[in-house]
Amino acid sequence: MLIRHGCSWSRLGPALACLALLAGCAAAARPARPVDRPPAAEEQLVPAPAAAPAPVAPSLSVVAVSVQPAQIRRGEQVDLVVHYAVGGPASGLRVEERRELTKDGVAIVQMSDTLTRAAGTHTSARPVRVPADAAPGIYTVRITLIATGAEASGTALFEVR
Repeated sequence: MLIRHGCSWSRLGPALACLALLAGCAAAARPARPVDRPPAAEEQLVPAPAAAPAPVAPSLSVVAVSVQPAQIRRGEQVDLVVHYAVGGPASGLRVEERRELTKDGVAIVQMSDTLTRAAGTHTSARPVRVPADAAPGIYTVRITLIATGAEASGTALFEVR
């Protein structure tokens, strides 16, 4: 028996010919429809609403502390210099710069300034006159930076002759 299947003719046994005919007729009688499937994983994702940026935590780090010049005579002036980095909000951070000059653990001079600093690096210098009656020897400068939630410090040495 010759049966038309699709666009070609086939010679099949009677039972197979009947099945092929039925399958061809059923396919022709009903239009193809899309297969129902669950959406793919990437289609199921719902984007989260944009979160507000997290606040930037303040940070301070001392890059270098120096005394210029490194050797002086009693009664002369030195510059106490600190180079430091500030991290924090774009509006700036209030930083207290504390300077202390000591000899053998005894404080000779103490001073403090509070400044608003933007994020980035900064250099700050303060002149200090060493007392005319200061003892000769090695002096230590300790500079401490303090901001809400952050603190850093550094030291340097200089000589009084």
